[in-house]
This record gives sequence, C-alpha cells and structure tokens, in this order.
Amino acid sequence: METSNLDILTEKIYQEGIEKAENEAADILANAQKEAEEILEKAHSESGNILAKAEKDAQQLAKKSEGEIRMKSNRMISDLQTRIKGLIRDRILRENIRELVMDPDFLKTVIQSLIENWNKDENAELVFSEELRSKIDKQFDQAIAHSLNNLSITFDERLSAGFRISRESDNYQLTFTEDDFNELFSGYLDERTSKLLFN
Repeated sequence: METSNLDILTEKIYQEGIEKAENEAADILANAQKEAEEILEKAHSESGNILAKAEKDAQQLAKKSEGEIRMKSNRMISDLQTRIKGLIRDRILRENIRELVMDPDFLKTVIQSLIENWNKDENAELVFSEELRSKIDKQFDQAIAHSLNNLSITFDERLSAGFRISRESDNYQLTFTEDDFNELFSGYLDERTSKLLFN
C-alpha cells in the first residue's frame, strides 16, 4: 500500500512538474509572441517613418535640384545673350567706327561742334593720328581754321585713329580715339541689340 501511495505521490509531483513546466513554457511562448509582435509593430512604424522621411528628402532634393538647374539655365541664357550682344556690337563697331574715325568729313563735324563755343582767338592744338595725314587736306584745314584763328594741326604716331584737341589757356584737352568712339557707342548699341534680339 505504501508503495502505491508513493507511486501516486510521485506521479502527482511528476504531473505537477509537467503542468508547471508547460505553464511556464506557455508563458514564455506568450511573452515571446507578444515581444515579437511589438518588435514587428515597432519595425513597421519605423519603416513607415523612414519611408516618409525618405520621400520628404527626395522631394526636397528634387526641388533644390530644379531650383539650381533653373538658376544655372538662366545664368547660361544671360551669358549667351551677353556674348551674342558683344559679338554683334564688336562686329558693327569694329567695321564702322574704324571707317568713321578715318573719315575727314565726320571728324570735321565733330571737331567743329566741340569748338563752336570756344573763344575764336583761343590758342589751340589739334593732333591727329599719323594714319590720317594723307586724308587731311587744305580744305579740311581751312574749314577748321575758320572756326578757330590760332589753331595748329599736327600728327602723332602714338595716337590711335582719331584726334586730340587742347586749349592753351586752361590746359583743357579732349581725346577721341577709335577706342573712345567704341566705348561711346557700345552702351547704346548693347541696349538696341538687346531690344532687337531678346524682347
């Protein structure tokens, strides 16, 4: 009888041990399942945040890139317009100004308009570039001399195409070379070329 009670008791302890182990295993399994679900939920939430941030960053990058492309395109167009205007201006000026400053009739008109308000008895010196020596004739000399009584006309090889005129009384001096005429007309020509080409 004792043996059978011992067997029963052993069996009971054994069963309680199994039940306890099964309960603990079930608790561990439930906790593991819960932790796994929490980890999955957190990962899902974080992946959503990461995806949203990535989309936001991509949109900002696209917007920034678009702005930079637009800015560089505008700068390139502006540079191109400036170069075109420069080429046209240089072509027109180079061909026409050179011809103009070598034209005695044009020079006579400019010089006469410059000195029209000067004292007729003023001592003055008019210096032309050496290139103009062959184009300045007596008729030209007389027309200018008629405007000023005491005018000396000389030539200087250091002076580029054009002239220089000065008054003795106050050391007033004006120089109009090819470069001066280019500068004078280039601003006006740039404006006209811009309107013509780009408006």
